[in-house]
Amino acid sequence: MKPDAPIAGSFRLVSFQELEPRLLLATYYAVTDLGTLGGDYSRALGLNDDGLVIGYAALASGDGRAFVWESGSMTALPTATYGDTSAAYDISGEGRIVGRMDHDAAGGNRGFLYNSSLQEIPPVLAGYTSLARGVNDSGLVVGYTTDSSGNSYPFIWDAVHGSLLLELDKGTALAVNEVGTIAGKLQAASGYYHPTIWKWNVPTDLTPSLSGHGEALGVNDYDVAVGWHHTGVGQRYTAFRWSAQGGMTDLGTLDDDIRSTAWAVNNDGQIVGSSASLSETRAFVYDAGQMYDLNGLLGPDSPWWLECAYDINDEGQIVGGGYVSGSANEHAFLLTPDHQGPSAVLSAANVTIAGGDSHTFSVTYSDAVAVDVSTLDDIDIRVTGPGGFNRATVLVGVDVGSD
Repeated sequence: MKPDAPIAGSFRLVSFQELEPRLLLATYYAVTDLGTLGGDYSRALGLNDDGLVIGYAALASGDGRAFVWESGSMTALPTATYGDTSAAYDISGEGRIVGRMDHDAAGGNRGFLYNSSLQEIPPVLAGYTSLARGVNDSGLVVGYTTDSSGNSYPFIWDAVHGSLLLELDKGTALAVNEVGTIAGKLQAASGYYHPTIWKWNVPTDLTPSLSGHGEALGVNDYDVAVGWHHTGVGQRYTAFRWSAQGGMTDLGTLDDDIRSTAWAVNNDGQIVGSSASLSETRAFVYDAGQMYDLNGLLGPDSPWWLECAYDINDEGQIVGGGYVSGSANEHAFLLTPDHQGPSAVLSAANVTIAGGDSHTFSVTYSDAVAVDVSTLDDIDIRVTGPGGFNRATVLVGVDVGSD
């Protein structure tokens, strides 16, 4: 600080009154490795606003088992009549969990609902398999049933009516929101599967004019749907956002990637998914009209490579699957937003001395993830003193020249 002339009296530093959170982007994330069930891999597929995470993970035997993770502990969900293999696909706000489990030696699946105890969801038609993909707090379960030829048909289930076909046409039901709107896909007259939502069980084709396949994979409580659709150019497909008011929005890809998929959207409109080139796949978050590589939001020294983000809750927490440096096995991750700005510590013993042409002091900034040094400037610190003295400091230099 350089005063115009020496001023007698006591000075004090007013620190950081104008300091904004100086992060490299709007949000950084702290990453948590959710571990396994004794095996070597795991993947997180869903979470609710209480931070309960579900997915599947390897047992010591190597079989994949549905799990629920809470506050640092991963617990295997029970299975029913046959085998150890299962997977959990969705969890409601109140903690209802749905998924699929082994049913017979031939590889047949049964959907399940877990709500303190395990309940099998039988297929609509005898001899078919079933898979439960979505659930809401009303207990409405959606999924699909598959015949011996591999053809799938969307169904709904509740405790009162049991399993009912949603459509006689081929398709899948993949997600459901709290007002009962369902997202999935349905075969169009062209033979392509188009992303579809059902409101009051009435289907809407989200890409009626496009030639090519697509799916709606998620829908929030405002009936905003996300998924992927074929662009009509070679094998390229891209993530989309759809609403009744705004129609279809192509979200594009990260950089020059050739395809992307949006898996989920929260009630704040934040979207998560994956973007892929010919050589790698990266998890993304899409917010306020821009797609961000989540790997760039972990800080410069993170050992993680986040491959796909499958769900995001209304707290902004994200789950998915990725790899830790040195490991070839996928692990489930939980990302928690770091909204807190950096802290700062002053070293300024001589500033209270009256007189002199200048006073020099240092400030040490620290953050759990990173600080963007390019945002440091003259207005971060002010010095006040007698007679209404109030002056901004002059930034002389930065010792560390990178984030």
